[in-house]
Amino acid sequence: DHCIEFGPYEAGTFYCTDAGLLKRRGVKMVYHAVTMKFPGGLTSLDSVLSALRGVLTEAKKNEMKSISIPGLGTGIGRLDRVQVARQMAGVIEPFAKDMDIYVIDMNEEFIDAFRESLKTKSEEYGTTPISTDPDPQ
Repeated sequence: DHCIEFGPYEAGTFYCTDAGLLKRRGVKMVYHAVTMKFPGGLTSLDSVLSALRGVLTEAKKNEMKSISIPGLGTGIGRLDRVQVARQMAGVIEPFAKDMDIYVIDMNEEFIDAFRESLKTKSEEYGTTPISTDPDPQ
């Protein structure tokens, strides 16, 4: 309904909606990263990273304490999971000081590549404030 009323959105942008029934689980807001103009279309790494930066910037502005992010553009968008994981890690890392960031995905190749990128960053910077554990409790 939101997209019909306010869309269409351009690839590389984002929009926020109310959490709806997810409020019962403590979710305050849903940030939608727009990675393709039309559902089922292709995307680009630039669109994914632009949308991700927008989501994280807005979440920081809204003083969110935590956010969960899946692998973007790696399913229907058909982008290489390893390349996306590495690039997403670079975009996410500067925001980790402002909120807890959980990177979640059903694809193990994506998660393994993301973890490897974090390991490299951890060795460079001495810390890894980002989790790939979907249930950190």
